[in-house]
Amino acid sequence: MAKRKSTPTPKASTPVKRARQDPQFTNIKSIRQQAEPYRLATARFPIDALTSTWRIGSNRPIDTKHVQDLCRMFEEQGLQRELSENHLLVACSRDEYDRMIDHLREKNLAGSEDDPLSSCLAFHDWEAVNRCRAEIMGGQHRVEALRVFLARISKRAAMSAVATEQAWWVCEIYDQGEIRPL
Repeated sequence: MAKRKSTPTPKASTPVKRARQDPQFTNIKSIRQQAEPYRLATARFPIDALTSTWRIGSNRPIDTKHVQDLCRMFEEQGLQRELSENHLLVACSRDEYDRMIDHLREKNLAGSEDDPLSSCLAFHDWEAVNRCRAEIMGGQHRVEALRVFLARISKRAAMSAVATEQAWWVCEIYDQGEIRPL
């Protein structure tokens, strides 16, 4: 029998290491980035047309201390509801969204050029059009804080009309989709 030739082994001074990625440093897309294909629009939504009660699953309970902290921030710094990082995340069906868009087209409701939010759709008639509320996925504490903030404002003389006009928030609207049985 002939001897096999041995292959040279690496020297002890040069150990071979495999590159490992630490899971803590792996780049992962944010929830917003992952949900982007399902985003239907960004719109001004009346807060009364939003619900934190979900059709499937449940939202976390309202933390009243957090609501009070947010309300205090609103009083000190303003609402800042136009900033994208402060947008609410809401879900609705594609049919509900399409009905609202059709309604806006029929009424020819578009923002004016004087309006800084003219690029943002105005879904003020949401409940009249859809007879349901859109579900808040993220931002329910901001909605509750806005309700408290507006209630405080409306108690001041001649401010109730202003409070009513300001009962909205900018929302990113996502398609709830259909859950189909397998």
